Amino acid sequence: MANTICHVEFYTPDHKATAQFFSDVFGWTTTEAMPNYILWQAGENQLGGGFSNEGVEQNGPGTVVYVHVDDIEATLAKINEHGGKTIMGKTKISDEHGYCALFSDPNGATVGIWCKT
Repeated sequence: MANTICHVEFYTPDHKATAQFFSDVFGWTTTEAMPNYILWQAGENQLGGGFSNEGVEQNGPGTVVYVHVDDIEATLAKINEHGGKTIMGKTKISDEHGYCALFSDPNGATVGIWCKT
């Protein structure tokens, strides 16, 4: 469903320890997807996301919320028209996982958008 939060990423210097922490505290299941990325799932048919250590040296630790959209380019155009700024344009994740982009809202907070196509 478009315009809903669909994914939450935690950026941390030690993504494996952070994944273990959230698993221990909240019971989230985790799966290593790539060397620098661990997927998490809060429960069956519940929100999920990932833990990553990529970009932490430049940007520091933080959390990025992703919103599901129908069209990344059209959404980025609308974001820029309303005072936001594209940080990373449409980028392919994989054939299976679709595409994402990053933007900052008018106050500078980073937010992601995701679309299958």
